[in-house]
Amino acid sequence: LGELPEAAADPDEQAEQLPGLVDALAAVTCARPVDDVVRTVDAHTELTVPVAMTRRQAGAYQGVLARHYEVLADARHARHGAARAAQLKSICAELRKVCSHPYLLPDLEPDVPPPAAAAAAHGGGSAQGADAFRALGSTDECVSSSGKLALLARLLRVLRRQDRRALLLSHTPKMLDMIEGCAQSVLGSSAVERVDALMASSARHAAVSAFKSDSCPVSLFLMTPSACGLGTDLPRVDVVLLFDSDWHPLLDLQALRRACCIGRPGALHVVRLVAAHSVEERA
Repeated sequence: LGELPEAAADPDEQAEQLPGLVDALAAVTCARPVDDVVRTVDAHTELTVPVAMTRRQAGAYQGVLARHYEVLADARHARHGAARAAQLKSICAELRKVCSHPYLLPDLEPDVPPPAAAAAAHGGGSAQGADAFRALGSTDECVSSSGKLALLARLLRVLRRQDRRALLLSHTPKMLDMIEGCAQSVLGSSAVERVDALMASSARHAAVSAFKSDSCPVSLFLMTPSACGLGTDLPRVDVVLLFDSDWHPLLDLQALRRACCIGRPGALHVVRLVAAHSVEERA
């Protein structure tokens, strides 16, 4: 690059130095202007689906609000803002768990036998995830306890009839256990693959590489957004299901772009599930 001038303190002088810096970097960088990319990329279409909570979910949701009523109704002075913000974040985290499944709350999780409890606690990986799902009770009861999970089971049947390949993103490994068990009961164990942050990088790479093969029987790929590293590109996916959303929308978008690389052929359909009349609608 040669010798670059020191940054000026004055904003006007900085503006004068900018063109020279751009010219110096042009020789050693590969620029990809947005105008050149957008013309060749099909924009993804996103559909937000409000899902009604089940009675069990609604009861658990109301229970969380009632349990923390004193905090929610507290009108202390602004000097207590930091402590109050931490309490509210904790409450919101509980409410978001209920929006996905009431079993995510420790006091609502069914009693499981000791051997199965270990699988439910650790999760991660297809075998352990399915075992954890079965440990939580009957398949029908687990699915019917969550509006999102019940709708997902119906969506998977539709996608199977249409011969679609889907990617599902969920932030909670324990929720991914239940989703994996539900998906295997609908599609079969050979049609579901899971990758999460607990897996070794070599195993994740092998699963992604296998999914790209035309002969791969997997039609549903389960991931946590944190496992969507650079180079995760899944070109066979034409539908993305966002089971739950991050508070920061750009984090979900970043995971989506990493999993479904910019410039892939065809339009990408994104379905975001949101619990109706809940804290998720404020996310």
